[in-house]
Amino acid sequence: SRGVKAKAIASRRRNLVGVNNYPNVQEKTSTVREPAPLHGNRFSSVRLAEPFEAIRARTAAYAQQTGRYPVVLLLKRGDVKMKMARANFCMNFFGCAGFDIVESEEMVDADLIILCSSDPEYVTFAQDVCPKAKAPVLVAGNPKEQIAALEAAGVQDFVHVLSNAVDTLTRWQDKLGMPQSKEVRA
Repeated sequence: SRGVKAKAIASRRRNLVGVNNYPNVQEKTSTVREPAPLHGNRFSSVRLAEPFEAIRARTAAYAQQTGRYPVVLLLKRGDVKMKMARANFCMNFFGCAGFDIVESEEMVDADLIILCSSDPEYVTFAQDVCPKAKAPVLVAGNPKEQIAALEAAGVQDFVHVLSNAVDTLTRWQDKLGMPQSKEVRA
């Protein structure tokens, strides 16, 4: 059913290349044009990419209004394989929203900071970064045994393969103060 497909796309269990995974992070607005309605068609013209297109359009409208795209810092530390894998995951995840992505091993100004490391290194990493951070700090991964300690350190959210991308990206757009599309005054 359409609901099952939409949920699989939102949670990224089903890929739409360039939409919910592997985005072109240089492309900030959708180039998709609505197809002309077919007369007498009894099927609706709902496209599965629409929730992601709306998220990307909301980010673009915010950038037009403010003069800049929100910056997501993928702050990498520790185990090379894990930090790279998690940074790549988050580049795809947040790139789908049209955010600017910066990868670094040093703190830089950003609107969101995503810690990219291995589970055993996260608590120490968060305890070091969170007190200095001027932006919300998230963790790439789902280190179940450390969630309470990470939240106590100041981590505000976790992004991982079980995350619903539409819900998570929309929540962070809300928290970053991006107006809903009808509120945007370009």
